[in-house]
Amino acid sequence: MRCRALADVLLARGWKITFAQREPLADSLPESFRVAVVERDTTPLSDIVALKAVDLLVVDHYGWTAVEESRNRPWARKILVIDDLADREHDADMLVDPGAGRRATDYKGLVPPRTPVLAGPRYAVLRQAFSAVRSHSLSRRGGRRGVDRILVSFGAVDGKKMTSVAVEALAAGGFTGRVDIFLAESATHYPRVVERVEKQGAAWSVHPWAENIAEFMAASDLAIGAAGVSALERCAVGLPSIIVQTAENQQCNALALAKAGAAISLGHSHEVTVERLTGAIDAVCKDPTLMGALSRAAAAQCDGAGVERILGRLEAL
Repeated sequence: MRCRALADVLLARGWKITFAQREPLADSLPESFRVAVVERDTTPLSDIVALKAVDLLVVDHYGWTAVEESRNRPWARKILVIDDLADREHDADMLVDPGAGRRATDYKGLVPPRTPVLAGPRYAVLRQAFSAVRSHSLSRRGGRRGVDRILVSFGAVDGKKMTSVAVEALAAGGFTGRVDIFLAESATHYPRVVERVEKQGAAWSVHPWAENIAEFMAASDLAIGAAGVSALERCAVGLPSIIVQTAENQQCNALALAKAGAAISLGHSHEVTVERLTGAIDAVCKDPTLMGALSRAAAAQCDGAGVERILGRLEAL
């Protein structure tokens, strides 16, 4: 999704875009992009995408280091790396790490000395849909006092099955408002979630995917979700949220957002029970002052204009 956010804007500016993408994620990309399906990690990529040269290679891959990136130098004029771990060396002309609390100095010695590092939520790689609804979303929160609509999103597959925990917590707490749950049909616990949601009535819905999820976030009063990129999406629209760390690369983000008062963090998924999440939901819903503070702090973290800032710096190269 980070690469998609960049590609959408580049496409609108006349660039030709090719994704070298693993299955089944390749199927989720629109027809406006050329897709080369990667069956296994192979370098150089020129062998896969059948292009003689590219102006820009964007790498967003936790398995790649400076070694793999360097092998593509004869084929790619410039290399942009997106990372959020700061745990390995890169051969990049520019590096972007949009994590909350991240600083450019975290990559000292990991990139060439003159490589610009764009760090922090100011450079969050989000689709333009989030900045488009930001103003409306923030204005409607100014007069809100209660919680009538909750959004649940732990990623399409949600390997930690936190969606089930969230659904049980909301049911246990007796929440009677509208609930929008995002979970792919390929998730192993999808049937279980659907069965549980159907018992709650028409106000609860499961959405396998929504291209307009930014609009759902803008219309929601509270979110329960993972602490990765989606947490920054929620910040962009000022949506108060309860976050759970579902992957190791989310730890820095979760800690920084909690410290800034931009989200309520419950820690790692293995620490979160139905009872604990129920208590957190209840506490937030009963405290309008806390809701307002969370929204303002979240909106201050990220404005959704990161892609434009990245491309502005990239064009300078």
